[in-house]
Amino acid sequence: MKKFIIFLFLFVLLFSLFCYGQASYNTPNEKEYASVKDIVEAIKEILNQYKQGRRAYFLENNAQLFASKDDALFNNLKNNPELFTVLENNPELFNFIDKNPQLFVNILSDEQKLQEFIFSPFTFWKDHEWGYGDGRASININNESLFNSSSQKEENYTVQLWKEWGIMK
Repeated sequence: MKKFIIFLFLFVLLFSLFCYGQASYNTPNEKEYASVKDIVEAIKEILNQYKQGRRAYFLENNAQLFASKDDALFNNLKNNPELFTVLENNPELFNFIDKNPQLFVNILSDEQKLQEFIFSPFTFWKDHEWGYGDGRASININNESLFNSSSQKEENYTVQLWKEWGIMK
């Protein structure tokens, strides 16, 4: 009977993972970015929220960097809408971006660097040299990763339950 319950539990778990894998990633709030102009507008909107009504100096001063119709830049931004969530949830990143906008555009142009930035933006800024002043710029930020809190707790809770039930040793 115990083996049947374990089998049933694993079957339900695998079935739910299969269903989750089939689910669409589109959410009702997800925006479609059809052009470079739409992307620039989205970044301006985030900046305006961060600056709380003050002028978005970053985009005004660095318009030439974003005016590029480079396919890699556009496709990377369009294919990685998570970037906008990261920027919305971490407005302090604009302090680093303001200091070296060329590095930020280089990150946006490189798919691998963009993925690293999206999934650990604070670590990414600490690990990369950039030409602000002499040598490395001092960065005082929280080391906590963005995406580790709830999923890690859930995983630890599940492992603890499995150990209590005798499924894991």
